[in-house]
Amino acid sequence: MPDCPPREERPWGNIVPAILNDARFVVEVHLHSGEKPIPPHTFVYKAAKNARLANYVESMARAALVARVVHLAAGDALVDELEHIAPKALELEHPAIAIETATLEGNESAEAAQLRKGLLNLLRHLKMAPCAVSWQNSVQRLSFASVRESILSQ
Repeated sequence: MPDCPPREERPWGNIVPAILNDARFVVEVHLHSGEKPIPPHTFVYKAAKNARLANYVESMARAALVARVVHLAAGDALVDELEHIAPKALELEHPAIAIETATLEGNESAEAAQLRKGLLNLLRHLKMAPCAVSWQNSVQRLSFASVRESILSQ
């Protein structure tokens, strides 16, 4: 991803293990400022051995109100390409999702407004903000192969 420095130069690479050890859940948002804006996608990493955790992660994705959901398994070879920390969180059995979207700062599009609303709704679902939770009922399930170019080319 052009916006990111090489993996070994990323400062968060050194602090991620410490954060994940203490995290109760992880909501990771990657903002892209590429020429071609991408619609929001939620990446759900399924916890294969823990059905309760898998269901909770699915509910986090629905609470984020993002209609495009990409399901990935921990052993999927494409997981490393995305460089999300969500799979590492799931290894520690912490619920985690990753969201890829166009830059939100200064973005007044309907999709950006919906994602802002979805992130607040997700905080409500995680009991970090007051009020009732809404749910995304119409989900477009996508394979990583179908969104790979638009996500990785940013």
